[in-house]
Amino acid sequence: MQAETRLRRVRRDQGRGLRELAREAQIDPGQLSRIERRLERPSPQVLLRLARHLGLRDIDKVLSEFYEDNAKQKGAAHAPPRPPRSTAQPERRKP
Repeated sequence: MQAETRLRRVRRDQGRGLRELAREAQIDPGQLSRIERRLERPSPQVLLRLARHLGLRDIDKVLSEFYEDNAKQKGAAHAPPRPPRSTAQPERRKP
């Protein structure tokens, strides 16, 4: 059984319901449930909204719980690298 997320622990400690927090963060209650059970990895924007509504100030810990731990659970030393951004400028057409 997986450990509960910091989000769920804080929400329960505050005596708040899942639907209440989901409504405040403007997400579906089912999505929040999946996030809390680690069945869904939310976007950073969703995590920031949830953390803000829970009054969590250490956002890095909340983000790392879903992004760094995910890589460790899969046996990776770190998250997979992002593909490099293209720095080439598109050619401009002459009139």
